[in-house]
Amino acid sequence: MLACLTLALMAPGLALVSCDSSNMDGGGTDDPSVPVVNPGGSDTYTVTFNLNGGSGTTPAPQTADAGSSITLPGGNDLFKSGYAFDGWNTEPDGAGINYSAWASYTVDGDVTLYARWIADNSTAPQTVAGNRIEYYWVDEHGSLLTTGGGAVDVFQGQTLTITAQGDGYAVQQWRLNGINTGESGNTYDFSSTTAGEHTIDLFVEKDGKLYSTSITITVAANYTVTFNANGGSGTTPAAQTVNAGSSITLPGANGLTMSDYTFGGWNTEPDGTGTNYNAEDSYKPIGDVTLYARWEQITVPGVPTGVSASASSSSIRVSWTAVSNADGYYVYRSSSSSGTYTSVGTSSSASYTDTGLLGGTAYYYKVSAYNSAGESAQSSYTSATTSLGDPSPVTATGTSGYKVNVSWTAVPGATGYQVYYDLGNTENPFGGRQFAGTFTGTSCTVNVGTNLYAYFYVRATNGRVTSDLASAPRTQARP
Repeated sequence: MLACLTLALMAPGLALVSCDSSNMDGGGTDDPSVPVVNPGGSDTYTVTFNLNGGSGTTPAPQTADAGSSITLPGGNDLFKSGYAFDGWNTEPDGAGINYSAWASYTVDGDVTLYARWIADNSTAPQTVAGNRIEYYWVDEHGSLLTTGGGAVDVFQGQTLTITAQGDGYAVQQWRLNGINTGESGNTYDFSSTTAGEHTIDLFVEKDGKLYSTSITITVAANYTVTFNANGGSGTTPAAQTVNAGSSITLPGANGLTMSDYTFGGWNTEPDGTGTNYNAEDSYKPIGDVTLYARWEQITVPGVPTGVSASASSSSIRVSWTAVSNADGYYVYRSSSSSGTYTSVGTSSSASYTDTGLLGGTAYYYKVSAYNSAGESAQSSYTSATTSLGDPSPVTATGTSGYKVNVSWTAVPGATGYQVYYDLGNTENPFGGRQFAGTFTGTSCTVNVGTNLYAYFYVRATNGRVTSDLASAPRTQARP
């Protein structure tokens, strides 16, 4: 049974209606003539919900024993353009039995309850970034109801907006913890409200009557995360304000520097004895906090290891294992393993290519690492020998007396050239080849006897290495 108490107010024409809905079950009755399903029965039934043309998340079905009660869901996540949610009905056209949101409902069989929509020509549900919106209405029993079941969470600094689900409503008064705030209208700002649980008494006028309800407000604190350069130079990252329970992404150095130190992240203590956090970490504060830049002293890098070299005809590539705290590397070269090593270049990566070298020559290398704190010792040496390029192109011209004039291209680093030939009409590089001699110049004349045809080959040498063979086409000598 619904009991209502009407109190006279000072304002002319208004009366306060306070309703006791403790005996309401949304669809039940206290008339003993109405049959009641035996609560001890073993049957279970399912209550299914239908948005009935609305949008949003459909409440999940609820299963209960016959004769037991469930609490009907609200409609704070439901929306239909031009309409306001007004509870549930057993028929989609609203011709069945009405039930209010959050009402107690006695289950006596499988049933589908349809969202009940009433025309709303004043406001439709809306979204306001950063603020909370709750909806209120007076139901058919004369009770002032709000979405969220009368409980709302807000953050300090947020504004709670309440929106009527229908026409003719006016908010007359907000009371905070029993004290008149002097506020009216549809919004209340919680900027100056302390964190914790509070009670809002809301007084609303409709059709010359004043209705009231209480809302439990949980105000969550905002926390400020402040950053301290901790002796560094540059622009300190701006402080960030975050809602309790939320996270921020910690900034990087953003231009902060300290001589002979590198930025290593943030710490809860200036001496680094607190908790460490890296730049870009997700951080959830549990109160106001100052995070201090963590500075790590730069030390001289270690000596590079794993130094090796590979050669071509005019260049040598030196490579090594990277050193963790090195900014770069110096590369040194010598003509002997125990000779004087002279810097030939630098590299920011773990390799270096030395170019413009003589072919057929041995070169020796050492590497050191450096950073702002200094240079490491030089590594152990490695060596490689450049190859000699072949003396192509080779030309051969037959002359009288069974002689052939052979010429070739000079090769850097070569001290001589070895000349070979095959006699006959067919080239035979693996058999029958004859050695004509070693020559220091770039031409020679070869007597091929009484043979009319020959193939000629030349390779460069420096006494230690030789190049690949370069060849000339078959040449005809003349008698």
